[in-house]
Amino acid sequence: MLVGYLPQGFVSKPGALSFTVFNPDPPIPVTSDPFAYLATNPALLALCANPSPTTVFTASSFSFVVQPSEVNVSGNGNVMLGSLPAGITTTNASLPLPPTGATVHLQAANSAAAGTYDLTLNGVVGTATAKGDFNFIVSSAAPPSFFFVVLGGTELGVPIGGSASLQYTTATGFGGSADFDVTPSVTGLPPGTTASFTPSVFTVGQSVTVTVSAASTAPVTQNATVTLTGTASAQVPNATVTFFADVTQPPGSLPGSRTDVVATAGTPFAAAYDATHNLIFASNPDWNRVDVISNATHKIVKSIPVRAPRGLDISQDNSRVWVQTASSNIYAVNTSSFQTTRYSLPAHTIASSGLPVSFSTDRC
Repeated sequence: MLVGYLPQGFVSKPGALSFTVFNPDPPIPVTSDPFAYLATNPALLALCANPSPTTVFTASSFSFVVQPSEVNVSGNGNVMLGSLPAGITTTNASLPLPPTGATVHLQAANSAAAGTYDLTLNGVVGTATAKGDFNFIVSSAAPPSFFFVVLGGTELGVPIGGSASLQYTTATGFGGSADFDVTPSVTGLPPGTTASFTPSVFTVGQSVTVTVSAASTAPVTQNATVTLTGTASAQVPNATVTFFADVTQPPGSLPGSRTDVVATAGTPFAAAYDATHNLIFASNPDWNRVDVISNATHKIVKSIPVRAPRGLDISQDNSRVWVQTASSNIYAVNTSSFQTTRYSLPAHTIASSGLPVSFSTDRC
């Protein structure tokens, strides 16, 4: 006998569910034919509360999500709350229950007694019914502080007439699950922009998406410092986090210019431009070479072996590029043939800014 579990939030309309069994054991892996779950089978419904169990605090509001799992059911349903403990209230004890789930908002009064509670959930979708539980602990202790956790970048580019989003989650240093509502807001938005939040109220531990929209008349703005503030319903300090917002020209409105990146597999130490041949010479000490880059094709046309090249300089007639190294040797590179000539400087103490002196002589 095989036993499996459907994932939380699974939804299947009547006659749309089938199963296959896969056996990966050698010598020949086998996959069964699909087994259709009959549309005439009874409708099935299960309810899951999240977070549950969790800890809530007196004099605060808190929330949880009722997530249905449905088989052979179509359409929306309803979820009804059972009897609430003294000091726990809600504005709506019956809520619509779509397949995406329903958020239940509750309030804990100062008078709510500390203890462990089990709130019964009664769900109905079509002909299917189900019971679930929301387990929570009411605590009279001071609630924990919370903070934002960055899930994406810290800079947001918003095109004029468009929008862009960043996502954050919240966390506490609390040892268990702490549940209280947080209301987001922002300050410091660039001129001509507005912000919206999804969801508009969320539970600590959950995520919030901040969407900034720019009007068609919004001016171009760079690096506006925007502060996202989370105001908790519990008696704890607000949490804040900052990000930079740029209002940019809409896509397709800028000239057709572009910037190319030429990969040299190392950080150039110095560069010199040869206007006669439209070439760029870049010293590459990581790979002991001088890369010659075409300013026309933006590609490397030659890599000249030079041990530990450092500073570069070009002659006034653009005929030679002089290469300083970490040794007493310097090189002259012919800009037409790319041939090099080595010169040895008189013996002296070598100083090389930015990189260590690794040797005193070389033989390239």
